[in-house]
Amino acid sequence: MLHGACATYPPMQKLREVLVDHASINNDDFMNRDVSIFLKMGVFEEELKSLSLKKLRAQVAVVSLGMVEIQ
Repeated sequence: MLHGACATYPPMQKLREVLVDHASINNDDFMNRDVSIFLKMGVFEEELKSLSLKKLRAQVAVVSLGMVEIQ
């Protein structure tokens, strides 16, 4: 099952592509930890993955408890 926490999920792939393009266009300083998008991308992806999994689990719990109407 594909969901937002998967690296192969198309929106995640597009997000990575946009970040890389942005860094390339703006002459990212690859060695400067404070400004380099490339050095921050892994941390960002892990944070996003963690948040996505938490939200996914919360929504699965809501649905499994029958607390949501399916329209």
